[in-house]
Amino acid sequence: MAHILVCDDDPGVRDLLSLTLQLDHKVTVVESGVQALQYLADSGGAADVLLLDVMMPDLDGFDTLRRIRTSAVTADLPVIMLTARVGEDDYVRGYETGADAYLSKPFDPADLDEAIETVLKRSPAERKTAREEERARARLLRQLEDRFH
Repeated sequence: MAHILVCDDDPGVRDLLSLTLQLDHKVTVVESGVQALQYLADSGGAADVLLLDVMMPDLDGFDTLRRIRTSAVTADLPVIMLTARVGEDDYVRGYETGADAYLSKPFDPADLDEAIETVLKRSPAERKTAREEERARARLLRQLEDRFH
């Protein structure tokens, strides 16, 4: 049973994710990037996966993820961006920042389950390699965008 930390400012989304995930996982829910960082600091990084929204007040998901990746305690925490921000630029930014997966809202629960299982199956070294590969793809996509716009 994995421990999933859900970070989303929308109470409906938090409730939906909690109800969906608690059948197979332990779920902790927070409503902001600041709360997610505080929870991770207070618990010593006690989560197996973070589901992270992008658009939140005070500290958005990209800045939250940036801070997670620079902390020794949480640098390898698998992070799945789960957001309504589905533009190509947002997708690229998510992977450039260090996301392990990027899913759009509304989401298919089967896709979410698959993303969670995929990141959980990877070793820390495999997660790092996969993040580097996604960053490289994101940079290539950004270069192509810049070239043709």
